[in-house]
Amino acid sequence: SIGSLVLSAITLLLFFRSVSATVMSLLVVGMGVVWSMGTMVLLGFKITLLTALIPPLIVVIGIPNCIYFLNKYHTAYAETNDKTAAIITMVGRMGIVTLFCNIAAAVGFAVFALTESALLKEFGLVSGINILVLFLISLIFIPAVLSYMKPPTAKHTNYLRSKWMQLMLTQIEYIVFNKQRWVYAITSIVTIVAIIGCFRLNRESFIVDDLPKQDEIYVDLKWFESNFEGVMPLEIVIDTKRKNGLTKTLQPIERIDAFSTYLADRSETARPLSFVEGMKFARQAYYDNDSSNYTTP
Repeated sequence: SIGSLVLSAITLLLFFRSVSATVMSLLVVGMGVVWSMGTMVLLGFKITLLTALIPPLIVVIGIPNCIYFLNKYHTAYAETNDKTAAIITMVGRMGIVTLFCNIAAAVGFAVFALTESALLKEFGLVSGINILVLFLISLIFIPAVLSYMKPPTAKHTNYLRSKWMQLMLTQIEYIVFNKQRWVYAITSIVTIVAIIGCFRLNRESFIVDDLPKQDEIYVDLKWFESNFEGVMPLEIVIDTKRKNGLTKTLQPIERIDAFSTYLADRSETARPLSFVEGMKFARQAYYDNDSSNYTTP
């Protein structure tokens, strides 16, 4: 989150050319991050691989809120040259815009709270709540601070009269309204390429990379990697050497169950999992979850 804050600060400083506006924006997202951490504590959640992503998420959503408000404030002040009227216009025009933007983002992340995963539930609940809290912080804090600050100077609003920005926006407007066929064609091509790319994605995950280097899980895994060249699951394939050998007699199933019991009793291995376990689970469920029926047919 520190890296995202630094990058956001540099972007705001280059864009608005105002240290006060940059500091105010960083205070907004800083309060949002503090609220998110406090929410996790109040709800009894711990920092996990997913909830650790909430502070950068707050920064990414909070900075656009500040840009929306500041841009409208500068535009209104350039038109009226009245700070109070500019603040009123900013709140009236951009308050509803940022509200709907933040509601859409909050609902999108809160959907994770409806899943069966405890980690996703915590992430969805905390992120959804704090995105709305961030909107309230922006709506209350930014107008209050601007009311005590000096009106923006020509240097602060110079970006509104930037020639290259005006030229870029004019070109985009011309393309949108006069080159619609090209827009549709290019959009279709990009969409098709993106769909093809989705089917070519390779699933990779590095679960422990975000853990602290002193974490017990990380240290143990590195020890296994250095002494045993990593930890891999042991897969055992059993071939009956006969067609439909498992359906003709129960002997292979009973022998697999006996072998699984043997492995489970050994301290060097974890409890094995095979299709026989699934059969035993199904039998137990059929007999009203009676544990005495957790056996092979």
